[in-house]
Amino acid sequence: MTSINLAIRRAWHVCVLVVVTLGCAFGANGSPSSIRIQPIKLWQHTYPGIIGVPSADGLQLTGVQGDKVFSVNLETGQTVWQRDLSSYRTKQTGVDPSQSFQLFAPVIMPQGVVVAVTDDARARATGYVLNLDRSTGKTKWIYTSVLVSGGPDTRGGILSPPALWRDRIIFRTGRGLTALRATDGKEIWNVPFDPNGSVPLVLSAQPVGDDHALYFNADYGIAYSFDPLDGHIIWSRPTKGFTFKQVANVTETHFTFSTCAPLRLQDKIIVADGLSTIYAMRASDGALLWEANTGYAFKLSAVGGDLYVGTHSGLWKLDAATGAVLRNYLVPNGIMSFVIEDNNAIVSRYLSGWGIISLQDWQATWLDPKLSVSGITQTGNLMCVSGYVNIDQHLGGLRVYKVPGNLNEQSEEPGLR
Repeated sequence: MTSINLAIRRAWHVCVLVVVTLGCAFGANGSPSSIRIQPIKLWQHTYPGIIGVPSADGLQLTGVQGDKVFSVNLETGQTVWQRDLSSYRTKQTGVDPSQSFQLFAPVIMPQGVVVAVTDDARARATGYVLNLDRSTGKTKWIYTSVLVSGGPDTRGGILSPPALWRDRIIFRTGRGLTALRATDGKEIWNVPFDPNGSVPLVLSAQPVGDDHALYFNADYGIAYSFDPLDGHIIWSRPTKGFTFKQVANVTETHFTFSTCAPLRLQDKIIVADGLSTIYAMRASDGALLWEANTGYAFKLSAVGGDLYVGTHSGLWKLDAATGAVLRNYLVPNGIMSFVIEDNNAIVSRYLSGWGIISLQDWQATWLDPKLSVSGITQTGNLMCVSGYVNIDQHLGGLRVYKVPGNLNEQSEEPGLR
């Protein structure tokens, strides 16, 4: 038995409601809810270290746990492999290692599992991209993004989760974009789009792409479209997160950033500005089609002609063509992640458990409020709820459920190519 298997057998010390029975669930106002799905818990683990949102690859679940990468079997919970990446953490004077080290959620591709590591979330350090074997976790190749003081070629730490586009891996560094060849990690291009270093360094959400472009979501309050073949900017559009203010004859520039990944939908790209507004822009040229005030957005998803937004205030349903608000479910702490299944939204409240919202009557049943859920990962009819068991003690956890039917979001988003 491996050491991680011994560690994860710590008790959860919380009660779990395993089955939501038809006709017995009640909504927020006490009326019966029309929830029809019955998630059945298969297994649960507690890990020493905070759990990031994992990625699913068939029946294999790969995620990050503190400064480790692990892979488990989705059906049984048995550990397939684990890798300790703490050797990429360097000692920096005056920097708390627990606050500076950043290990992004893995991206699974045919050539392996790609993880990005940066030793300083401000990008003032060297960053690494590793490709690990999907079966064993062994390193297949490694790319180093070196910190160079000054000049347009400064790269530094990794600032976004890697994105897979055709045969290349694209990610944000301290000064621009870098593309690697997926097969061997060789650099294809590196494009600085802030050569003077005048823009604050922030972590970005994972970009999304289509056949022609790669889209970043309101980075510094500006939405970008890049050509993934050579990295040049196709278009950019400021949002309300990018503002100017005149103070004593001096123009101050103010920025926000969003950790919500953009959504490619039909002929549109949907982005959030890091404040309270989401925007629909024409994917080809960035022209503004509509905007809607929903509050700070955590996640975007589309089902048919409807757009669903998880925000700090709750779950919103919008008309994707016009941006008109059709319905919403407001809840304290908001909705951080969700998947849609058979007219139900399986949702996670920000640091406050998870539950199911009926999309017929918009009533909810909340499950396991003591689990601080950070995300929901699904593949087929298996669903993984990941989050914190005890933040103060740095304990994270996974719970995997089987859901009758097929947990596939009927999204028109083409995803990454």
